[in-house]
Amino acid sequence: MALGRAILFSIIVLWGLVLYRQTALAEEFLVGGPEGWAENIINWPPNGTTFHAGDVLEFVYDPREYNVVVVDKHGYETCKAPISAFENNSGNDQLYLEKGANYFICTKRGCCEKNMKIVIIAE
Repeated sequence: MALGRAILFSIIVLWGLVLYRQTALAEEFLVGGPEGWAENIINWPPNGTTFHAGDVLEFVYDPREYNVVVVDKHGYETCKAPISAFENNSGNDQLYLEKGANYFICTKRGCCEKNMKIVIIAE
């Protein structure tokens, strides 16, 4: 019984260290640079930018005009979010990247069709 507790404790400690490492090494990126999250965001991120799982994207925008919705590839390509998608609309949203492709669009008044969408690949 004591050996089982020792193993469980070791697993919990190791898992905690993994989570701490991801958080401690995470970088924050201001989406769109100084202009923020806006229409025609075609030059962001800059070439050569590397993203990792756990990094944070900060979306700054006018919440009366825009929002941020996390979608899948189909939603990105069609500029349509599923009904169940959560709408981030604070004007200062911080979203964590997951490993692989991360898709973000604006769903208000045709802004996605005006290139207010990005895809970020995180390692």
